[in-house]
Amino acid sequence: MAGHRIYDKGYAGDTVRVHDNWFMGKTDPFLVRRVHDFAETAGREDLCIVEVGCGGGALTHRIAQTDERWSVLGIDINPDALGAGQATPNARFAVADGSMLPLRDGTVDVVVSAHTLEHVPETLVRGVFAEIGRCLVLGGECHTIVPFEPGPLRGVFNMGMARRSLQRAGLPWANPVRLLQHSRELHCSPHTAGLVREWAQGTGLELAEWKVVWLNWPARYYMLRKVCRPAAGRLD
Repeated sequence: MAGHRIYDKGYAGDTVRVHDNWFMGKTDPFLVRRVHDFAETAGREDLCIVEVGCGGGALTHRIAQTDERWSVLGIDINPDALGAGQATPNARFAVADGSMLPLRDGTVDVVVSAHTLEHVPETLVRGVFAEIGRCLVLGGECHTIVPFEPGPLRGVFNMGMARRSLQRAGLPWANPVRLLQHSRELHCSPHTAGLVREWAQGTGLELAEWKVVWLNWPARYYMLRKVCRPAAGRLD
């Protein structure tokens, strides 16, 4: 989709910093607590944690800094945004597509993904969940945050980022109708508990918890747990 190519080009530099500092300001600590809770419950110290759609890497670094015994990998499809600005010994980064993760089967304890899956077309989200299910250990968890944007609100909370992405791509942005259209192109995938359950079918994942949380603005939180082996082969 054209919107996603524009987003890749526009989501860099100061746009990444704005996203990490403001939009992720409360999301990051929330997800770090979820990872910490998993570690305590599992009684594990040497966790392998992956962030899918890490952008500038702020959350990846924050998770890694929580416990130096954890091995943390941040993955993003956009090399211009990836892992900017810090160096943390137990954090590393890779350019990769969420539907083709460069990881062996059953080697990851926890996956986190914050404000990423809403940018993945609905037809492709199940493939991302299938890859997450393939990589997680049995009992491993996937924690995701997406905007709470029911019905006509889809894209409304993203208009500031849409304006920045259009500006950086050198495209007109002042028309509010066009701006909302582009914002909805970026937030192209709705997320409800029913859809998440549907996308998780055959992936080995089960929706274990979901709720609406307030993190700078309303967001949906989903926790999926790997309960069985995924179906054979990739799910498209």
